[in-house]
Amino acid sequence: MEQKLLFKPDIKQKANFHSAKEQSLQILQMNQQALQMYLQEQVNRNPFLAMNTTFEDVDIFDVYTSKQSLSDVLYEQLRYGKEKYKEEVVDYLISQLNSNGYFKVSFEQLVFASQFSEKELIKTIRVLQCLEPIGCFCFSLKECLQIQCEMHEEACSETGYILCDYLEDLALHRFALIEEKTQLSYEEIEEGFHFIQGLNPKPASNYATQSMMMIPEIRVKVEGEHLVLETVQDMFRLQLEEEIEPHHERLKRQRQEAMLIMNSLQKRKMTILQIMQFLVEKQKAFFFRKKAVVLLHLTRGR
Repeated sequence: MEQKLLFKPDIKQKANFHSAKEQSLQILQMNQQALQMYLQEQVNRNPFLAMNTTFEDVDIFDVYTSKQSLSDVLYEQLRYGKEKYKEEVVDYLISQLNSNGYFKVSFEQLVFASQFSEKELIKTIRVLQCLEPIGCFCFSLKECLQIQCEMHEEACSETGYILCDYLEDLALHRFALIEEKTQLSYEEIEEGFHFIQGLNPKPASNYATQSMMMIPEIRVKVEGEHLVLETVQDMFRLQLEEEIEPHHERLKRQRQEAMLIMNSLQKRKMTILQIMQFLVEKQKAFFFRKKAVVLLHLTRGR
């Protein structure tokens, strides 16, 4: 009877393979910011890794810097809050805001364009309206100011809430007319008016609608009849420390881990380039029509 020698990987080999594959996929899905944080953690615990930040080669126009992200600020509060929420609903509502924090469309259009129920949207909007910056996720200036009045503890905020129904009259200083309509005294109206003037009519204006820093990864250039893809210079470089001799088992394991990380970074760069080559090929008409340099960056969903 013919005997065959079969190679059967043991559990340890399988575990190492799956661990390396999982790490490679984890690194692939990270954007530049998340990747830099992850690599810094690895550098701190692995003596075979060293990271240098390199700003001198980075074109300032290749980096889109902005203020603190509105999305990050909201999610930070949601994580520590007691209210239940669905991330996909929150993400959808954030995407429908303009730069001042107001919805770009009516509530009816908001419901029509989404896959969520009216009840879900109303519930999530109410939760989000109570978060800082107060006044976002509203459909009008009046609603924005009234929510800020509701959330304020000062006594005159109640007067301010009533006066939000008469914003045009307030702007034209028709205090006598407001006095007649509301039965409020002139002093109360004046005090409420000053309170409203201290509110923020553009609550999201100090926040960015995107991440704090969008770092492009691929540059697309039109050269004659050809499209040329270039990887944008990384803002950090990871290096393998070759001078350390792995005498002990622990050092050998750490060196192997460092090698896996370096290989995963190289695979990530090649994979992104291949994906962009496919996308650019599909969008050829756009690039030739625009005749411009386009920067593409990798982003990761929550």
